[in-house]
Amino acid sequence: MKYFYAFIGLVLFSFLNCGDRQSDAKSKENQEREQTSDITTSTIENFRYNDYVLSAEANEATSSWAEFVELSNQIEFLKKADISFFIQDEETLKAFLTEFKENIPESINTNPVKARILVLETRLLKLHNDLTLDNIPKDEQLKSIKNLLEAKSNLNFVINKKLEFEANDVGRQEVEEEPQDSLGP
Repeated sequence: MKYFYAFIGLVLFSFLNCGDRQSDAKSKENQEREQTSDITTSTIENFRYNDYVLSAEANEATSSWAEFVELSNQIEFLKKADISFFIQDEETLKAFLTEFKENIPESINTNPVKARILVLETRLLKLHNDLTLDNIPKDEQLKSIKNLLEAKSNLNFVINKKLEFEANDVGRQEVEEEPQDSLGP
């Protein structure tokens, strides 16, 4: 009978110890969720930056640029703390960015726009790395989110300015001057 009680005690001890391991695993999962939940809509809304929106002309010029529309949608999701697009496979993001750069509409395909796209690409890839690496602090991740939002806003600004400049460029009329006779009448 002594051995029976010892056996039951050992089984109970093992069972309780196993439960602690499961509890540790659940605790780690909860910590990961808490870390992800640190990126909240209210945190992102509190960022201070100039958020430029596209003008009506710019919306029209970019409406057929599917990658731009998709990125704009994903940026709106990011503002609501949905980071799923930005933590996907890096090769998928790079393929998306390649198509993004290749399909720039001719009406806005200028060096300033390309420069802003390059900055946007850099910020997007940095955000991807910051969100997918385990050792990056939340404040650094939030800074990367803000940098991406600023880069997208600056791209919108440059597109707006490009189209505004074209709309205001009415061209100068050349006035033909009559040659003046230096001897006079």
